[in-house]
Amino acid sequence: MKQSIYLLTENVGYTEYNYNDLSELSEEFNKRNITIGDSATIGNYATIGNSATIGNSAKIGDFAKIGDSEIVKSIVISGSKHTVSYWGEDRIDIGCHYLSIDEWLTSYESIGIKNGYIKIEIEEYKSYIDLIKNIHDKKSLANETIN
Repeated sequence: MKQSIYLLTENVGYTEYNYNDLSELSEEFNKRNITIGDSATIGNYATIGNSATIGNSAKIGDFAKIGDSEIVKSIVISGSKHTVSYWGEDRIDIGCHYLSIDEWLTSYESIGIKNGYIKIEIEEYKSYIDLIKNIHDKKSLANETIN
């Protein structure tokens, strides 16, 4: 089954490359000084910048962006029911749901109930949302001060 990956091409932007096996793209990876370790997997819509290194057995989730000297601060929490992830943007992923931080704050309880969470689990995930909001707000404030 053909898969696609988008690689940064100088003066063009991201270019789509189709492949059956990642080894087919070794020339393109070499041009960009990209290395990908054994058993690594790369999710849908992930972008990989020049000089990125992906270690053995690494897993890169959907929409991830790696490289090009951009430092993306992230948080991944293994909660009691589902994984929580934050990648520096105004978005939190919990299980298969992804919403803005404010959307989570207004709907975390109803989403939790619909997904069979008990009260203590709903409060657990609320604390993760609050933590991420606090970090995100401080990041936004720091960017405003610098700019």
